[in-house]
Order: sequence, then C-alpha cells, then structure tokens
Amino acid sequence: MKYDAVIIGSGLGGLECAHILSKAGMSVLLLERGTQAGGCLQSYRRHGLAFDTGFHYVGGLDEGQSLHSAFRHLGLLRLPWQRLDNHFDRVTIGNQTFSFAQGYDAFVETLTAAFPAERDALNKYADMLKQCGEQQFDALNPQTGESSLLSRLFETSAYQYLTETFHDPLLINVLCGCLLYTSPSPRDDLSSRMPSSA
Repeated sequence: MKYDAVIIGSGLGGLECAHILSKAGMSVLLLERGTQAGGCLQSYRRHGLAFDTGFHYVGGLDEGQSLHSAFRHLGLLRLPWQRLDNHFDRVTIGNQTFSFAQGYDAFVETLTAAFPAERDALNKYADMLKQCGEQQFDALNPQTGESSLLSRLFETSAYQYLTETFHDPLLINVLCGCLLYTSPSPRDDLSSRMPSSA
C-alpha cells in the first residue's frame, strides 16, 4: 500500500501530525515501536504508584484563548477538563513565593504587586504572550506570510528576551520558573484546566 505520509513515532508530535494530515485527506501510516501510543504522554504504574510522565495541565482552552482552536482541531475539547484554581502555578525562590495568576490582567497585577517598577515590562510580556497565542498557527500556514513577532522570537532565546525586557533579576528568575511555558489566558474568569481522572 502507498501512503502520502509515513510518520515514525506516536508521541504527541507524531499523533498530532497524523491527525492533522489525515483530517486534510491524506493517507497516513503512523509507526510505533512500543506496545502503546503516546510517548511521554503515557502514565504508568510501578510498585503500586501511578506516574504521569507528560501532560498535566493546560491553560487557554476557552473560546478566543490561545489553545482553543488547536484543541478543537485535534478533537481534544471533548475531554472532561476540570478548571484549576486561579493561582495554580507558583515559583518559590529562597523564602519568597510568587504566583502566576490566570488571565493576562491578573497575571500582570499579581506580579506587579511584588515588582511595581516592572509594570510596563510585565504588560509588554503579557501582550507578547497574547500575540503568540493569536499567531501560533500562522507560522504553519505558508499562505499567511511571515509574522514579524514570531520571526523575531524564533531568533531570540527565552532568556535573552527576558533580560532585554526586564531589569529585575529576581523577576527574570521567577519568569524562568515557568519559562514561556505558561501562557496566561486572556480573561480572568476563564483559564487553565486539567483533564479529569474520572
């Protein structure tokens, strides 16, 4: 049999590619050497204990937020997601703990309380996260053209971006605690969720 695409490995990237290509009408063969698909997304039990090795929680799933369209396209919005509390991400450095609040405005306000001189930079950072969420799929579409923001960011390390944007070394370290992995959602009342175990 002939295939339009052969994908080796059924981790998250392989599964996503296979789904997207097959949804676009391509004939796809997905190969996996293991006994189970999922790569690092799998959980396993050892000595009676359960271990989750990959996906734990995600933010930005509500309509208009950064991951909604991707999760809708992949059919993942049908999962039984459970909302987490507003300050579920915390970074502790020394004896200080800093919360990453849900929602762009709450994210900025919470960190501004600890770093008032960095308000403008925090707003700039939140705007960058919001734009990245809005433009994330443009980079995959050759008809969209090149995004100047995404092009600049692809050429810049996360640490370089942070040190060019912020002056307070403690705040830079706090933001490195979730290093651009956290993308606060655009609305305070809508945000991070995790799959239910039920």
